[in-house]
Amino acid sequence: MIVTNDMIKTMDQVVCFYNQRGKIEREFDVPKNDFGWNHLLFSKLEQNMIYLIFTAICRNLYPYIITLFSKTNAHLNPTFRIKNLSFGSFVYPLSGLTSQNNKASYVWSFSF
Repeated sequence: MIVTNDMIKTMDQVVCFYNQRGKIEREFDVPKNDFGWNHLLFSKLEQNMIYLIFTAICRNLYPYIITLFSKTNAHLNPTFRIKNLSFGSFVYPLSGLTSQNNKASYVWSFSF
């Protein structure tokens, strides 16, 4: 049931409008719950703006990164949200970077 005081729009237009609104609210669910947008860290607007921009960039990069790492790590699922990751760590060897004895010289280590 949708209650509105907009008598100009048809029922289909009202339903479409509220569906679009719900879609936008779902888009903000991930930043609020996974990236800490519910409680901003700083008291100054400028600092919070940088924090929000940085976490928005992280939110946009996260699906690519989790998909990449889930191909080589069986315990990761590409649909995992950040809040679903268990605390632990894994090591991801960089291919192509080898030392004289053909072992990987560098690794990325991630801790959660």
